[in-house]
Amino acid sequence: MTSPRPRLPLGYQDFKSLRNDGCLYVDKTDILYNLVNDNGKSFFLSRPRRFGKSLLLSTLKYYWEGRKDLFEGLAIAALEQDWNPHAVIHIDMNRVRATNANDLEEDLKAVIGEEAKRLEIEVDLSRGLGVVFGDLIRRASEKTGRGVVLLFDEYDKGLLETIHEGAKLERNTDILRNLFVQLKACDEFIKFALITGVARFSHLTLFSGVNNLVDISMNPSYATLCGITEDEMRAYFPNGIKLVAQRLGCDTEDAVLALRQRYNGYRFTAEPITVYNPFNLLQVMSQGIMNDYWARSGSSKTLVEYLKRSSFTIEELSGSQADEIQLASIFDEDNPLALLYQTGYLTIVGVRGPFYTLDIPNAEVRNTLVKELFPLYLGVDNAVISTTLRNFMMAVWDSDVEAMMTTIQSLIAKIPNEIMHRNPLEETFHMLVYEIFLLVGIDTESERSVSSGRIDMVATTLRDVYVFEFKLGGTPEEVLAQIDSKEYALSWNADHRRVYKIGAVFSPETRTLSSWLIEH
Repeated sequence: MTSPRPRLPLGYQDFKSLRNDGCLYVDKTDILYNLVNDNGKSFFLSRPRRFGKSLLLSTLKYYWEGRKDLFEGLAIAALEQDWNPHAVIHIDMNRVRATNANDLEEDLKAVIGEEAKRLEIEVDLSRGLGVVFGDLIRRASEKTGRGVVLLFDEYDKGLLETIHEGAKLERNTDILRNLFVQLKACDEFIKFALITGVARFSHLTLFSGVNNLVDISMNPSYATLCGITEDEMRAYFPNGIKLVAQRLGCDTEDAVLALRQRYNGYRFTAEPITVYNPFNLLQVMSQGIMNDYWARSGSSKTLVEYLKRSSFTIEELSGSQADEIQLASIFDEDNPLALLYQTGYLTIVGVRGPFYTLDIPNAEVRNTLVKELFPLYLGVDNAVISTTLRNFMMAVWDSDVEAMMTTIQSLIAKIPNEIMHRNPLEETFHMLVYEIFLLVGIDTESERSVSSGRIDMVATTLRDVYVFEFKLGGTPEEVLAQIDSKEYALSWNADHRRVYKIGAVFSPETRTLSSWLIEH
């Protein structure tokens, strides 16, 4: 008799509930043990949203409370010998309103009051926020005779929600500074502290005076503390991988390849260690359907605002470079790399000296970026784009290359003349076709290098490979001849997929895709 499939922890953020309900848990407790025994006692970790930060803090909460029973069978059970309980103060910013300073301060006091009540400690909530928080830390330590553990979840919520409103941002920053200054004022009463969030607001002096705060966001030792590696995916989710393979009609290795292209690639350190977003992976392993779950799970309003004000294009973002100081900086509208990196839309793909090379981590994020940028760039209504792309995706799914090219021609024809006139034509057409493929989630590479030259574009699905060459003016026969003479399709001769060579010509007169030739 086969054992039942483990229950997936969809929607779980509380470690105790997850363990008591018998849910699958990707064991990170050996890394947690190393963290709590690392040099220092106050740590900061930045990761994009939906990366498991809340579950991480919940796990730490029960560990520091000495709940050994919840950790049976996990790595830390063989490592930890003491299990001495400590008072844990857990400040969850997801529970506070943050659009104005009064609400932020009021809700923070309420959270502190609830923590005091849970710890059976009396505090005077009529006093200032910092004073109340400091009192709670001191009294909790005195009551237990041990140092207090402080856990801050999504500390930057009050900053991200007001980042475009200077006065509100400044006021919210002042309120949070009054809270965090207690990490220094109450240092002697604190055993351990971890602050998590998306943004690294390092130069806002938010943590002014907290000179013992250790930023582990880019420390290789904690690269996989949040996120799931491919080895972990294979070990913990074999049934989910089989389900994905079944839905796609392929073997498990092809399913892993599809999952890797769509969801893997997040890298937060100089070492080449990549992870999957756990929110995405759990959804896919549950349903077997590869949708853009992370993109659908939350608002990208801040991102869109910055991209509207920025001159960056998708191509310019790919391969961009920054040093660690830039990656840890406050968001800048003139150079949104810090925003895009910290929020997970860009990731590290290489290191050269002090500089990190950045790129879009995977197909899901690329799809999301393109969907945000494409309507802004084209000046075409979202509804029109949506309908056209649906037709395009159906053509790709049916391997109907002629219908696919006709749909591309139709979409380009809808773009207003003033937009087509303001950019170099050949570059514009090339970018448009590239982004159309990205919009529907097809793995696409621009300017692919091969031994005989550079292919304009290659798009791949599980069944097909499309080798594109573009030309402004001329005939599609000439363009196709170039693909053949330079043997651009040679790389896929041994591939099990169908290979289509496509020579496409753009007309400088009509400013549209005028003709094409397909060879299979």
